[in-house]
Amino acid sequence: MIASLLFLLLASSLQAFAQISIVGIGDSYASGNGALGFYTGPYECYRSPNSWLAQAADKIGGVYLNRGCSDGVISHLENARVNTGLRRADGGTCPATNFAPEESYELDSSGTTCTRFLQPQLNWVDSTTDLVLIGLGGNDLNFETLVRSCFVGGSQSKTACENVMTTNIDLLPTFEADMTAALLAINAKFSANADSKIVLMTFPHIITEGRPWVEDCCGFSDGNMDIVDSLIDLGNAVQARQLAAVLAANTAAGT
Repeated sequence: MIASLLFLLLASSLQAFAQISIVGIGDSYASGNGALGFYTGPYECYRSPNSWLAQAADKIGGVYLNRGCSDGVISHLENARVNTGLRRADGGTCPATNFAPEESYELDSSGTTCTRFLQPQLNWVDSTTDLVLIGLGGNDLNFETLVRSCFVGGSQSKTACENVMTTNIDLLPTFEADMTAALLAINAKFSANADSKIVLMTFPHIITEGRPWVEDCCGFSDGNMDIVDSLIDLGNAVQARQLAAVLAANTAAGT
């Protein structure tokens, strides 16, 4: 099993709705980058109809809105995502967007580049929302750097891999606190809806127990299989922190 679902019960049991309103938020794990299909959404969000969010929403039924975006971090739930220095379009204008008001562009003062703004993901969660599905947190723990340092040929390095894992272990207390605050912020957005729920998909293990494929796949050898064990330990620690955030949010919300 890649990951388990953690149900954050911040209100009473989800009732049977004629039309459930579902909002998906988070990073590439939520948007579905890599799940193939026809990608849509704002610049580099890569929202796939095959994401776990879309599949879960399809099973549940109701109205579904995906606001997950690749490279997202926890702060993007409540703060706008800003990309500066983007190349302007011909004629000195910024690129047009098909995703207003979620996405907008402004011409920089230099007149040569544009800044892209992506509105906070929680702008689409309110008291009419019945269910929020979340996949988030990997980029707050240097997911791309970890993959490149530990797995990708050409940039793979035992020392770099160990260093990024050490950094991530140091970040875990902050990660848990930020995740707890994010869950409470979501709950506050739909607190008037007593039947609303939040479902957090824990971050998947990069390497799992029973790993006969590792040496062939990723350049590991008997001499550095301790790295594999450390990666598994890190994955367990991250999931434990996510669970702790769920429990802390439940306690703070009085549930």
